[in-house]
Amino acid sequence: MQLKTGYALVITLAAAVLLIGCDTALGFTHETVEMVYTVKTAAAQNGTIRAAPDSGIAGTPVMLAVNPQPGYRLKAGSIQRAEGNGVPMADDNLRTPPYRFTLANNNTIYAEFEKITGSNFTVTVDDAIEGGTIIVYSLMEDLEGLKLQAPNGPEGKEIILKFYPQEGFALKEGSVKWTRLNAQNKPTANVFTLDSPYSFALPAANVTITAVFESPDAIALVESGKKALRRSDYDAAVIAFEGAYRKDPHNAEALFYSSIGKLASITVDGKVRQLLSSIGISNYPGNLNNMFTLGDAWDNFYTDETYTTTEQRPGWLGDFSGVRLPDYGFPGGYYAFQNQQSVVQESKDKYGNPSMATWQLVMFFNLMGSNISSINDVVDDALTYVFGSAFEEASNRAAQLAYTDRFTLDQGIIDNLFANSIFTAGDKIGRAELDEVIASFRLMKAALEWVSAYDLETDRYMWRMWSYVHGGNFLPTWPDLFDELNRPYTDPADLRGEGKSINEILNIILDFVFSNMNEYFYERPTEASRIPDMMPLLNHLFMERSHAAAMMNKSRADLIQAINMYAGAYQYYVSDAAEIPQLVQSQLGDYQWISDCLAQLKSAVSSGGNFYYPQVSPKGKLSWDYTAANAKNGINFGKLFTPGQLNLNRLIVTESGGRRPKFYGWNTGGTETPISAYADIAQYEHIGFMFDLKSLKEVFVQGLELDGRPLNDTEYAHVLFPHVYLTRTNGIKLYEFYHGLYHYLKN
Repeated sequence: MQLKTGYALVITLAAAVLLIGCDTALGFTHETVEMVYTVKTAAAQNGTIRAAPDSGIAGTPVMLAVNPQPGYRLKAGSIQRAEGNGVPMADDNLRTPPYRFTLANNNTIYAEFEKITGSNFTVTVDDAIEGGTIIVYSLMEDLEGLKLQAPNGPEGKEIILKFYPQEGFALKEGSVKWTRLNAQNKPTANVFTLDSPYSFALPAANVTITAVFESPDAIALVESGKKALRRSDYDAAVIAFEGAYRKDPHNAEALFYSSIGKLASITVDGKVRQLLSSIGISNYPGNLNNMFTLGDAWDNFYTDETYTTTEQRPGWLGDFSGVRLPDYGFPGGYYAFQNQQSVVQESKDKYGNPSMATWQLVMFFNLMGSNISSINDVVDDALTYVFGSAFEEASNRAAQLAYTDRFTLDQGIIDNLFANSIFTAGDKIGRAELDEVIASFRLMKAALEWVSAYDLETDRYMWRMWSYVHGGNFLPTWPDLFDELNRPYTDPADLRGEGKSINEILNIILDFVFSNMNEYFYERPTEASRIPDMMPLLNHLFMERSHAAAMMNKSRADLIQAINMYAGAYQYYVSDAAEIPQLVQSQLGDYQWISDCLAQLKSAVSSGGNFYYPQVSPKGKLSWDYTAANAKNGINFGKLFTPGQLNLNRLIVTESGGRRPKFYGWNTGGTETPISAYADIAQYEHIGFMFDLKSLKEVFVQGLELDGRPLNDTEYAHVLFPHVYLTRTNGIKLYEFYHGLYHYLKN
């Protein structure tokens, strides 16, 4: 829900930026009928366990509520889980609280409870409660931060309650009570009513909890959801809003809040979390507030503005970053790095934090080395689960609202949506703001559909080589490389720091790759035949996929739909009936050109024409009057949506057949000469290749230049990237790989 300064620039330029700048491969969607699995709990003495939820499709995250009888506690490590008809087995995820796992089959849960001795006391939940589940826990702070603990502890321990209503139910206000038990574990007259934030200090006695979950009408369910938001109980809020919609799908507030809830459900979807874990994001927050904090918690450390506010180099990660090195045994079945501690120790910044360069390498290796069957599968799964049925349902519900349906936000909801910089108490929001949120999602969906038209699959056999060479350690240890990437800087204006040049780093990486390949193939020469499958062009990397035309059409349609949603929101803001949030109202006068801009953008996307825009967003203009004569940039959308327009073999000057780059050699200060034979390599200091920019220039009809110079149809790589060129040794290696194994194996 972003309405920040300059948001209108996003409206006009997001299509171009996302469609061209996106480096994430996400893809094709398909509809499937998914099996619903159940979670049963086997009978246990002296306690019970409830699953919340107790059913769901594959990928659904499940939390177990441990409920010992008074005077008992869960026996450490006793929870076992049986999938399908399998035997009960220990699960690493169920050894310590919070007890969570992900559904992939029917499950039966087993547990043992033991008697407590000494001065520890138990909190027990009334098993007769219907319509929902209460999870009771205490908090403990360890080296890794706060963790949930089982519902027992010494006198004075803070006990916290969390509520999971069944759909259509809500917690009845004033019904939550705790009762002190006597020595015989019988209720006493010491009964205490709890209200938000639903916590209390454990007395020197066992305690029992009672509560009522009721099934009210849609209006009451909406109010229950708002109260849950105010107390930061995001999961209960989503359940209440969805229940309100189910009871009355025509209620405007139910439509509004359940649409937000559907968007939020994407962040907690087990498949989305598993997908993110597979690319190295191991502590993905997985709750509703994550939807509203992504910008601050993740992007903040990746922006230039960070330096002025934290005095940290842009790209350095702090304690609140959402990216962490994967933990051992994290659920999802991805590859855990065996030497991760050494990597972290070698890659500290001057504040003792891992640098962004390190995380980029770690995430890249995790993506390539994880047990995902292929990169294209990551592409397809991400688009299916992130922009699947939940996203479309949220969009459909929002579209049923009238723009005049507006809902007042109080400070409690604003605070707990982390929206203080966007809204103020008393602001009214509704269809227009939802349109902006969903349109931003749809812009990304369009970008991912565009990317998915290209094949990003490549042979990842080389990662197996490195694991083999390094005795099972998948991620190689590169002390010199990490040192150079993370060397502290002295001049804040020099964001690259004092480390080696980009070119030196590139060649350090290539040296490492080639040396490991040499060692591996020396020991396993019969496997050298796989080398061609690892090389771009030879392995068809970034060629169009079989469904390229269909995905380009989907991308174009989603882009047009996003434009329409932005346009609808703007038209409401300038209407006589508009009730506008203060931030939007204060900026609206600077963006009177939006309507004209969106109309031209939609026309260009629909007809395959050109769209022109400046380098910096204008302010105060009444119309969008940019043309080839006065615009800094221009895009031909017809070419952009042409399948195969940006195939790799069209962007690099290749030899006949398009399977090998054409190599050139040169000496310092000299001109480039085509290399026609292996014997010619020895006379050159540097080896390189050329880019063929004709197809790229057909897309970027304006603005494709270098230091103010329009680019030629062909450009040498070291001219486009003066700090990046191959050493003679590495150039020779690449030439050998592309031109057969004879010279490589001979040398």
